Amino acid sequence: MDFVELARQAWAAKDYDAARMYYQKASYGIHGTEQANKDAFAQEVAEFAGEDPLYQQGLSLITQYIAQQGKPVLQSDMTAYVKQHWGDAQTELLRYVLYYAAIRHEIYRQKQGRSYLLALSEKDLSAALLPENIKPKAKKTRHLKLFEPNSAYQLPSDSTIIYSSDLAELHREATRYKGEGNWTGALACLFTAKELTHNQIEDFPRRLRLPLFLQQAGHFSAAKYELAYLLENIDRFVELEIKGRRHIRLSKTFVKNHHLERLFDKARLIFQREKQNDLAEACRTLSQEYQQKRIAASEALLAAEQKKRENRREYSSPVSTVTLDVSQIQDRRENTSQYNESLQLAQHHVTNPQKNTGCLKVIIGVLVVIFIAGLLF
Repeated sequence: MDFVELARQAWAAKDYDAARMYYQKASYGIHGTEQANKDAFAQEVAEFAGEDPLYQQGLSLITQYIAQQGKPVLQSDMTAYVKQHWGDAQTELLRYVLYYAAIRHEIYRQKQGRSYLLALSEKDLSAALLPENIKPKAKKTRHLKLFEPNSAYQLPSDSTIIYSSDLAELHREATRYKGEGNWTGALACLFTAKELTHNQIEDFPRRLRLPLFLQQAGHFSAAKYELAYLLENIDRFVELEIKGRRHIRLSKTFVKNHHLERLFDKARLIFQREKQNDLAEACRTLSQEYQQKRIAASEALLAAEQKKRENRREYSSPVSTVTLDVSQIQDRRENTSQYNESLQLAQHHVTNPQKNTGCLKVIIGVLVVIFIAGLLF
């Protein structure tokens, strides 16, 4: 199906929503084509965006936001803000607007660290990128030196952006591109998924796909950079995952050790593929160490959960219980029987006045029996 042609037909009919959808579907397949085709596609969609009411609305909100900040802003911060206030659907729109606004020179953006810096003018952007305005790197964490030296991967400037916010679709497309040998497309999908999940829960093995793909694509230094990124942010990823769980402290220990076990196992595989056997062995040892810690944390969690269940059962039992042995039960039965016989005798004397001899004694006896029975019950 020719999505580009369908998009053009919808555009001609001024069905902007349909046209936008078809252009988005077409963008997934554009990576495998020649460079001239990529350039022509980007220019065509940029021209369409100039007429798209949704693009114009989004551009107005973005420029207002940057102006209110009084300085260039990071795209990751803006994405988090939009997601918090308007949800995932609007973050997808944000990516669409920002990409084509840069092509149309209505927004200026430049790669900075793991995100993009956005500005309203080229002058503002250049000033913000001066060395003294760039924040220093965060303090190094333990084991980080294993992944040095490294360097970030830069997507080609002419690559078509993937602005879907469907994580499952992004990972499926990455796998498909990999199967076709289109590493640029595969990495574009995984970098989009990374940006979307920077501050959200994500299955950790899926986070590990990016460094694995980078190594397979021949970008070993960038693979180490992404491993370092995961290691530096491990505590934040853990905090996202354990929200709402019971036994927070134990859960945090378990999840963190599980993630580190997996991270160093994949690092072992990457170093092994690069024939760096000493580093591969170091990572294997670390993975095994964290595996033992993960097992111990799992056992501690199970013990805590078992103790909680036992406490719950104890709490749900009666506050005070009376345990009767066989003799006490028998005494109760005999007392009850005597009470019933006395009551029947009293009723007999009351209903037969002619046999009222000793009636007073019987009544007194009944009252005594009732009093004793009341004490027992």
